[in-house]
Amino acid sequence: VYDRWSLPVDQNLEGPAIICQKDTTTLVPPGCTFRNFANGCIEIDTTALCEEDRSDTASADTFDPVTAAVIRGELENIAIEMGYKLERMAYSSIIRESRDFGTALVSANGDQLAESKQSTPLQSGPIPGYIRGIRKIMEERGEIFEEGDVIMHNDPYGGASHGPDIGFIVPVFYEGNLVGFSG
Repeated sequence: VYDRWSLPVDQNLEGPAIICQKDTTTLVPPGCTFRNFANGCIEIDTTALCEEDRSDTASADTFDPVTAAVIRGELENIAIEMGYKLERMAYSSIIRESRDFGTALVSANGDQLAESKQSTPLQSGPIPGYIRGIRKIMEERGEIFEEGDVIMHNDPYGGASHGPDIGFIVPVFYEGNLVGFSG
């Protein structure tokens, strides 16, 4: 475990490692190396992950609780940053000052993974319902989600809490596969 601001500069270090700082945690997998540069950037070389024999790795049924906690924390930080970005961009004082908004990350099957903690819980909670409503409409139309899609949604019968609420949903893809949504 390393303190982010105490890392030696311009020196290659070996993983596994956890690099902690006030607003984030970085996990360096076993076999990978990392380097802290004088400009404050950290470079992680993950080439070893592609080269090693994956036959002896843990099955999908097992998980490392430290890795799971780090991933959960990162997903929460992403949702919180989405909320702060929305708050800074907002023209409406209701969003900027009252924080009457919600942001969340949702899995591909509609399970909420993380939500912005600084927003109104009433606004983050319905986002999985938005996803279910949008998926239903897309299936009825025979349409599929594609990279680059942005869906605007405000149907109170399709997941939104009421007509004046507007949701923007972005499908998230990894290697061409739909893995979740941000909203």
